[in-house]
Amino acid sequence: MGKAVLVEQDLKDARLLLQALDDRELIMDTWAWGFSAESSSWMLNIATPLADALGLEAPTLSIIRTITDLSLSSVSFLDLNVFRDTDPFTMALRETSRQYPLAEDWFSGYLRGTDVDRLYIYRCLGEIHQYRGFYLGAELAPRHDTSYTVCIRVYPPVEIYRRGTVLRPKNGLPALIRTLGITGEAAATHRLLDRYGSQPRVWAFLTERGLDYAKRIIDLILDRHISTAIPERELLLTGDMADFPFTTQAEAALLATEFAAPSRV
Repeated sequence: MGKAVLVEQDLKDARLLLQALDDRELIMDTWAWGFSAESSSWMLNIATPLADALGLEAPTLSIIRTITDLSLSSVSFLDLNVFRDTDPFTMALRETSRQYPLAEDWFSGYLRGTDVDRLYIYRCLGEIHQYRGFYLGAELAPRHDTSYTVCIRVYPPVEIYRRGTVLRPKNGLPALIRTLGITGEAAATHRLLDRYGSQPRVWAFLTERGLDYAKRIIDLILDRHISTAIPERELLLTGDMADFPFTTQAEAALLATEFAAPSRV
């Protein structure tokens, strides 16, 4: 069905819905209002690897249940387009998001030869990986100063209690976010900067470091049966640092840094 006109309340409610699904620890790697010239309407386009792994039904039911629980006035199930990560639209948008930050911004242009009229993008994780059951997603963050930033979102495995029910995290495992930044000075010191363009070497450096960092935390969670991790941390690599601290930290030091109050399950 969709909406003929997109208004401020639509933008606000879609953001609230995404945040609520994050709170429920369900990975939604692409989230964007998109205008369809064919139907002359706006639809909320959502992609998740959970649809590839479990089918479209369970993620869609989980999104609809969250809409109901929030009592949203401006977003309904009639506005939803839920995609698999292997859908051509999703893959094309993710390819672009690996080169340029797209979060919280308008986009129009060509995606793999397809003309995209208008999109308002809340999130597009350029890379999605699975590690020991967890989902890891890397997103380039918009630049607000001279630094570059990548956000690594980590989501736990999920399970379905029975067919027709919503998804839930498995065994109470935690979700977390780790944000890595590098100053322009440090990027130059590490010889990561190009004279012009999208700076792919900077993004690749931060993404590689961030994914390695997240995997070490996951190893600690699973191997030491820890159920509580610090939800969010930000680390900035500056010109006077050789690398991020976690690259040389031993397991005990990393455990003390990443888990404020370790508990066992």
